[in-house]
Amino acid sequence: PKGVRALRGREVCYVAQSAAAAFNPAHKLIDQVVEAAMLHGTATRAEAEKRAVALFKKLSLPNPETIGERYPHQVSGGQLQRVMTAMALCSEPDLIVFDEPTTALDVTTQIDVLAAIKDAIRDTHVAALYITHDLAVVAQVSDEIMVLRHGRLVEWGGTRQIIKEPRQEYTNALVSVHEIEHKEQPPGTTPFLSVKNVTAAYGGGHVKVLKNVSVDIYPGQTLAVVGESGSGKSTLARAITG
Repeated sequence: PKGVRALRGREVCYVAQSAAAAFNPAHKLIDQVVEAAMLHGTATRAEAEKRAVALFKKLSLPNPETIGERYPHQVSGGQLQRVMTAMALCSEPDLIVFDEPTTALDVTTQIDVLAAIKDAIRDTHVAALYITHDLAVVAQVSDEIMVLRHGRLVEWGGTRQIIKEPRQEYTNALVSVHEIEHKEQPPGTTPFLSVKNVTAAYGGGHVKVLKNVSVDIYPGQTLAVVGESGSGKSTLARAITG
């Protein structure tokens, strides 16, 4: 309906959990970031691009002046999630719905990005609704927390009260820290997957992402690949899967 189209992207914007599934792979990032602002008449192309670059800087994206010229597959998963946050903020809506906004971010940049989102929301007087299971995240950015279970409201209160003095047993279980018991199993002798000296680059080989990375994974073993956003984790996964 026409009324809904006028609402979406202008008054209400949505930041999806999976940015990779939300972006059009055939269009440059900058074209998608400025689209809503231009369609709804909140900014000209030049104004929207200037606003986008400022948001890229605020969200700690590398090369903020030029990263918009890349395509979605040319940035890391964490960087793409931050670009999507910039896209939602670019049209300066009244409300932004964040669905796990920092899922793809590494822990070393998560705090900075959350702080940037919080600052941007307050600077533009935008209301925000965070959908998340991570109380550590909402504790940094929210003013109030609403706890749901099986579609019913369990508890609603100020952030400090919910985190420090939860009144309901279920909420208390959510904020409690449980020790995870993990028994390591010795790997087999023959790797199920063996990848040797993987090198990957974008832009005709000008931007090196992986350099001689080798991986051996054995049956029954789980290998965790850890690194900051842009370190090559997602690229390694794509290279392994072909």
